[in-house]
Amino acid sequence: VRNFNAIPVPPRSVVIERIPPTPPKPRDIIIERWIPYGPQAQRKTIVQRAQSARSYPPPRNVIIEYEAPKVRVIRQFQRLGVTPENPQEYIQRYGALLLDSQTLIQQARVAGVVEDISAPAVSNSMAVSSNGGVGFEVNNIGGID
Repeated sequence: VRNFNAIPVPPRSVVIERIPPTPPKPRDIIIERWIPYGPQAQRKTIVQRAQSARSYPPPRNVIIEYEAPKVRVIRQFQRLGVTPENPQEYIQRYGALLLDSQTLIQQARVAGVVEDISAPAVSNSMAVSSNGGVGFEVNNIGGID
């Protein structure tokens, strides 16, 4: 009886395994023996049909694409107030980084800031001198000239 194989199943997902190289094979050892065989008789062959072919569903290849997330930007602008500083020390500390108010507002607009970031109005504790500098009252600061 000779059975024939059925139609092979469709291809499946591929798994690649990398295995280290095998050690070298030992030398072949060949032993020859002479065994007396007589004449072979003709064998009878029986052929049987294989089962009908199974229909398998075609393999599915799935591609998942994600959309960009829908975001909602909440802009929050906080005025943290004004802290008293000695102008001379402030200029010594940040002199190279200081910008006048117009340049600061222009750079902020270019960066996308749309809120009103203009300087707050001058209060009673601050006085603007004739040369444009800001001086603080001695009473509120504690003796700074």
